[in-house]
Amino acid sequence: MTIAPSLLLGDRKEKRIGEKIASVLMRVFSPLIPKKWQAVHVRDVARVMVESAKHPQMSVRVINNDEIVAA
Repeated sequence: MTIAPSLLLGDRKEKRIGEKIASVLMRVFSPLIPKKWQAVHVRDVARVMVESAKHPQMSVRVINNDEIVAA
């Protein structure tokens, strides 16, 4: 399984000014941004990972950002 989120939202110890600016812009323009490029919170990524682990598949599966946002 491969998880492919876009910009991750959430608290960090380190300061990343570029990501902070991008997260504000992503939230403001969210209705205009396709789901596959929208910022996603780390808790949503973790939730999708746990759900995917509960239903293992024999083949490789890529979970893209639009699936994470929709979940």
